[in-house]
Amino acid sequence: MRDKAAKSREEILAQCDAKLGGILTALQHQQDTYARNHQNRYWQGLRSASVTPADGEEKKPDIGTRAPADQPEPYPAAIRNANLPFALQVDVYDGPMGQGWTTTVTVGVEGQDFYRVDNEGPESYRVRPWAPVPPRGLP
Repeated sequence: MRDKAAKSREEILAQCDAKLGGILTALQHQQDTYARNHQNRYWQGLRSASVTPADGEEKKPDIGTRAPADQPEPYPAAIRNANLPFALQVDVYDGPMGQGWTTTVTVGVEGQDFYRVDNEGPESYRVRPWAPVPPRGLP
């Protein structure tokens, strides 16, 4: 039986959605600035947490100022200093329809990891609603 104080899966995923909404503003600003200064290329961010946050617990990302070797800019301070209920990763693409970027968030719920993907760019098929992380890992 679930502890009365424990949040349901739906509550945890809704908490993540709400927090992500605010984070996307900081990320969009980061992307706009980076693209202006780097020949319209987008910025990418490594996974923000070494351990996936679980069951609604919010933690500051433990990535610090680490960044990909070819893109030395870290996550914006607003994200590095925020308490997040999920791990965040930002990926870039340059596909047949153009350039864009995705955000992938991962959260643990009652021992199972869930993820969702949002897309900013022309390739809308990259969007994924909340779903369990497959046994082999994220696609």
